[in-house]
Order: sequence, then structure tokens, then C-alpha cells
Amino acid sequence: MIRLKVRSILRQFMKNMTIWVDIRKMNNDYKKNYSLLNQDLHLAVDASGYFWKRGKLLNAGNLLSVRYPNPSGVKVKYPKTKLSIHTTIDINLVADDDNTRQVKFLVNGGQSSIEERISYVNELKRIFNYESNYLKK
Repeated sequence: MIRLKVRSILRQFMKNMTIWVDIRKMNNDYKKNYSLLNQDLHLAVDASGYFWKRGKLLNAGNLLSVRYPNPSGVKVKYPKTKLSIHTTIDINLVADDDNTRQVKFLVNGGQSSIEERISYVNELKRIFNYESNYLKK
């Protein structure tokens, strides 16, 4: 199931994303063997960014009703982007709302190791002085 999901996302990435690296001559190799992305950091980063921005396929509708509230306890409804058949969600909207639980659900489909991930997010906030650099804007 996960492999099929990854293949679908990568197929969508290869179809819709224009990459600064000239991969046209290698395009068929990547479509047949997705593990080649592990060998090219630029493509791996591009594919990850593509998923973060547009890769999560959802059902129809204009808004994503979240499963998990943000740290303020609010279940925010995020706008979806409409594609030809499905809708998608810009995961960055959820991350900007500091909803680590919902981000984890959208990316991995579950909540395993969520407390560990939340502690990593909090540590990064501390390192980058989030409270004074971001919240004051």
C-alpha cells in the first residue's frame, strides 16, 4: 500500500514538475525505478518539496476538516487545491499553524512516534528562536 502511494506520488511528480536538472533523457529510468531518486540529492529534495506543496491527494470538497486540533485546541479548516480528479492540500498551511499532529497524519497516515516529533519541532523552534523571530511578524 505504501509503495503504491509512493509510486503514485512520484508518478505525479515526474509528470507535473519541471526540474532544473535535465532529466529528459533519464525520465523513463526514473519512471521504472523510483529508487534512482536516492542517488540524486537534487531530485530527492525536489520530490519531497513537491509532495509537501501538492502531493497529498484527498477526496472532493473545498476544505480539509482536520482530525487533530492545533496547539490552541482549534480544528482549523484548510483550503484544498483542485486538480482534474482529486483535491490536494498544501501541507505548509498546516505546518504554519503549528499543527504537528495533523502534518504527521498527512505525511505518514498515523501518529506513531508523535511525541518524539513534537519534541524535535520544539527543539528546532528553540534553536531558531521561533517565539521572537516568527510570532512578532
